[in-house]
Amino acid sequence: MFLLMLACKAPDPAPVEVEELSSFFLNHYEDEEPERLAEGAANLEAWYDSNVGSGDLGGQLEDLSLEDVVALGMPEDTDIDLMVGVFHLTPQTCTNDQIAGIFLYPDQDELFPDSYVAYGRDYKTDTDCFRPGDCDAAKWDINITTALALGTEMTYTLESGLIRVRPSEESETFSEPFLMSRTVMPQAATVDGQGYFDQSYQIEVFLPREDDVLHFYALWNAGGLQGLDPDAPFWKDQYLDSIIEWDENIDALCAEPEKWGG
Repeated sequence: MFLLMLACKAPDPAPVEVEELSSFFLNHYEDEEPERLAEGAANLEAWYDSNVGSGDLGGQLEDLSLEDVVALGMPEDTDIDLMVGVFHLTPQTCTNDQIAGIFLYPDQDELFPDSYVAYGRDYKTDTDCFRPGDCDAAKWDINITTALALGTEMTYTLESGLIRVRPSEESETFSEPFLMSRTVMPQAATVDGQGYFDQSYQIEVFLPREDDVLHFYALWNAGGLQGLDPDAPFWKDQYLDSIIEWDENIDALCAEPEKWGG
């Protein structure tokens, strides 16, 4: 009877604070049951309404735990001491169909020319079915070269993708389909210069609302330049500024769909 009670126990409720929601979305990205993600989406929207109301908000996040990163496929001896986490929460002047079109566009270096020295994408699933709603998951690997300060370049691979979460029609939490994207760097970057880029974990959530899409972006990186304190505020500010610029570019692309085939 005790084992039966354990088997029937309802899962823990989704967090209600943005700090815990960050790792919650990262860890539950591939859950087969959408209701906990829908509960998290409703809690995220409620947190935004209560703590921000309008406009955007960015800040620092606590580090992920070793258990978190191992669950994402990283080795059990992964060093998480140099990790820096940030988040940004903002309304986007887009629809989720536009967001999907931008994410699925293969030549991201054309859309974000200042972000990459080189960019290539290898699709792991068919993506033509995603936008019309015939499938709800797309996966791809990204091969990237980017530039750091002092002439340093880094080459690395990211495992990424996009999913559509469909809550049940009877959902008492967030009832609309919404998008999520998760990105993980499985191996440290190859760095040409005096720097290092060892880890990156990213989660994005796009919640459709009446007039816009509420976009949540959380990022944890472990990287830097030799001789600079990895815990210096500079790194948090740099990561947050890059996310804000990225979100501003998304708004601009939603206004120019001819650039990505919208």
